[in-house]
Amino acid sequence: MKTDGNDPAQALMPSHTDPNAIIETDFGGLTKREYFAAISNSNADGLSTDTMQQIVGEEIPISPMERVMFFLKLEAIYKVMQADALIKALNETPC
Repeated sequence: MKTDGNDPAQALMPSHTDPNAIIETDFGGLTKREYFAAISNSNADGLSTDTMQQIVGEEIPISPMERVMFFLKLEAIYKVMQADALIKALNETPC
């Protein structure tokens, strides 16, 4: 079974009147990709400056507040990259 990162992270509830039917609703929760990124514990601390700048797509700013925003953006992008790698590995690994 393949994992689709855009699928809901939580199971959809079956209908109370028909246990074989899924309740039709607009999904308002996290996708698997978003969930995997949110629960990621690792961080980008061990990356070189060049790698950090490549990931974010800009140079590390000098201004303290801009530096904070740069590193927050780096962490967010890094966690999404990890989520994508996890989904890819799940799809390439036989069950």
